[in-house]
Amino acid sequence: MSRPGPEFLFLGPISEEYCITADGRALPPMPGGGALYAAVGARLWGAAVGVVARVGRDFSERSLARLQGNGWSVSLIRPTAEVSGPYCFYTLGADFIPRESPPAPAYLRINQPLPKPLLGYRSAMDGHAHRDRFAPLALRPGDLPPRLRGVRGAHLTPSHFLTHLSVPLRLRELGVTCITLSPSPRYMQPSFREALPQVVNGLEALIVPESAAHSLFQPETLQLHETASRLAAMGCATVVLQDGLSGWYVCDSKLGRRTYVPAYPARVVSAMGIADSFSGGFLVGLVRTRDPVEAALFGSASASVALEGHGALHPLDAMPGLVEARLESLRGAVRQE
Repeated sequence: MSRPGPEFLFLGPISEEYCITADGRALPPMPGGGALYAAVGARLWGAAVGVVARVGRDFSERSLARLQGNGWSVSLIRPTAEVSGPYCFYTLGADFIPRESPPAPAYLRINQPLPKPLLGYRSAMDGHAHRDRFAPLALRPGDLPPRLRGVRGAHLTPSHFLTHLSVPLRLRELGVTCITLSPSPRYMQPSFREALPQVVNGLEALIVPESAAHSLFQPETLQLHETASRLAAMGCATVVLQDGLSGWYVCDSKLGRRTYVPAYPARVVSAMGIADSFSGGFLVGLVRTRDPVEAALFGSASASVALEGHGALHPLDAMPGLVEARLESLRGAVRQE
């Protein structure tokens, strides 16, 4: 008997992550990347998930095997012979916020050898702002299968502008009606303001850090609700702005409702992937309840588990019922703006 296909697709980068913690520990490489964090955020709710990604020729077969062992669809993860990786390196400060930096000096400071895959390291976000060509690891419409049976929703994590411009159109052609997206900070700049509505129009939700949203409208200084309203006016049903580690501001343009959903008071270990984990839970909640505020509660609960460890896959070991309990505890803290 064949296994049923995924209900939810997560499209974007997956990578092998390297991290140096605030206390100077070099962690072993871990599976990571936006699409993986988002898929785990959805998987916490018992959803059947699939990841659509491109990886380099040397991407760890062990990482793919672990995903398959957890019942995920990995058939849409495509090896690309022309490049290696992708790899991601970041350091964690005392505030638990990940920061990209050149890896060689960071490893030298802790007297550790530079891992071989990080030789010649370049940021995984390089090329996200290209308007005229797909980078080798950028998803494109042809990476999707000719049919998507049973897929109820899809989320695109921060990635290349051309991916975000073209792939949602193909998803709609294949019958996926609930599409959410998180733009890359690399193209959330004033020079992309006129082009952004082509990405945003028709989305069920746009999920973006507040800092990136404000960057788009420089040099104007906008209030939070003004920023959300400007983005919603580009043709999006719901805009969710991430307020650091504090919570999420939900602007529902259909109902004219603005709501603040706080973060669960988790024991923070690393904020890497928090926005993507939120997005995975949000998509599941949106499809199941059709209520953006309920969806944000799902997302906040997913993000809280992601904060409590390193790497994308550690939440899979969470206790059964944990996210449901945290969702219920958050309800009383939701406030209307």
